[in-house]
Amino acid sequence: MHARVQPKLLLLELLLSLELLLSLELLLSLELLLSLELLELTLDEEELSELLDSELELTELEDSELELSELLDSELLLLEELLDLELEEELLKALEELLLTELLEELSEELLDSEELLELQELLELE
Repeated sequence: MHARVQPKLLLLELLLSLELLLSLELLLSLELLLSLELLELTLDEEELSELLDSELELTELEDSELELSELLDSELLLLEELLDLELEEELLKALEELLLTELLEELSEELLDSEELLELQELLELE
């Protein structure tokens, strides 16, 4: 009986050894899968970091664009005010010229009237 038990024990030991080897191989495969998953997570983290950096840069660009837009709006308002002032200045000059022309016409009429009066006065004195 001892001779039969020994082959069974050997077979049992072989089976246990084989099971241990398979378990070890399974554990190594799991470790490899976990390592690959960790590497992928690390890469995802790096990509996420790059995306966040890009988003931050984009936000800064949008802020700069908004500031530039506000500056351009302010400049446009200043240019409109300047244009209004130039138009107002031109209108004032035209009005001044018109008033001077009317004043000259009135002075000319008064001068003519005074010359006519002098002529009449001279005529009266002659008579």
